[in-house]
Amino acid sequence: MGDMAEGGTRMIEIHARVRYKTGTYIASGGGLRASCSAGPRMAIERLAEKLAARFDVPIYADIDWITGCEWQVLLDDREHLFAFCWQNGVIEFGEAVPEGALHVLDGTPFEVRDTIEATARLAHDVTTWLVPGVPEASDGKARVKALMDYRRWLIERLSVEGVA
Repeated sequence: MGDMAEGGTRMIEIHARVRYKTGTYIASGGGLRASCSAGPRMAIERLAEKLAARFDVPIYADIDWITGCEWQVLLDDREHLFAFCWQNGVIEFGEAVPEGALHVLDGTPFEVRDTIEATARLAHDVTTWLVPGVPEASDGKARVKALMDYRRWLIERLSVEGVA
């Protein structure tokens, strides 16, 4: 378990395990346990809720499957998060948009990650988010067009939903 301070924010990383016993998935990590019969991810999400309450960071829990029964839970108490992408279409998150990256959207960590996870494409490694259409683009001009189309579509979508 790590506690990292970045510009006044606290992110707590916890490695958790899930095991299956008598019809129930049991997640354990950070000194806590949670269970769910619906599946391993739901058990991890319940564990993340308990961990967020324990560490008083209720804003967002990013959950990644690592290998086998191993999971990583990242509790994040940042109030504002940016999603940005690179020319190859890889979407990343941070407290600012780095030079050379394209701003995709920003807001609370939950809004930003939820929107990206609902609209972007998951790469074959099952952890990397991609802008739809960029990996298939034939040249640089087509990649930039796909990036701009995705950003424009998100702005229109978020304006309709009232998040932007």
